[in-house]
Amino acid sequence: MEKVDKQPKSNPEDKDANWSFHSEGNSSPSGTAQNEGFSPQIIDPVEWTASEYVSHQKDNSWYAMAVGVGVLLSGIIFLFTRDLFSTAMVIVAVGIFIAAAARPPRVLSYMLDSKGITIGRKFYSYEKFKAFSVINEGVLHSISLDPLERFMPNISVYFDPNDEQKITKVLGTYLPFETKQQTPVDKLMHKIRF
Repeated sequence: MEKVDKQPKSNPEDKDANWSFHSEGNSSPSGTAQNEGFSPQIIDPVEWTASEYVSHQKDNSWYAMAVGVGVLLSGIIFLFTRDLFSTAMVIVAVGIFIAAAARPPRVLSYMLDSKGITIGRKFYSYEKFKAFSVINEGVLHSISLDPLERFMPNISVYFDPNDEQKITKVLGTYLPFETKQQTPVDKLMHKIRF
């Protein structure tokens, strides 16, 4: 018994066999639309400048209290451990804490575009983050970018509340939005005016 091929053979003379419709009114025998002049959505870069963190006013009494807490803490550590190294490390840590608190924040330039975010001279691709959230910190608002890498810290980006809509619109194009509150550590730092 002979096998019969039931598929119709295409005829090169048949112009209707492989045509496709184009909105310009042209037809193409390729079977796929040729979108001449089509480009993906282009996002205009958003640029702004802002403080790298919220700076709280600290007077001499704040620094005196910080030194007092450091001395008290190192005294307690020494009483329980009798270890000079541990005591010295507490004093060094308190010294670093006080020095960091005294440093004024820098004003940084920020830019969001279709590739990622640039903070000062550092560029971060959107692929490094899993989501973003907006955190209200009083006068300034910030965006927290949650990294994919386990040991990479969250990146906080401050901005003027008037710019929130255009900044979140660009970020929302590339990253999912998550509702998030300040962490207990952030609340503690705010409470002690760090």
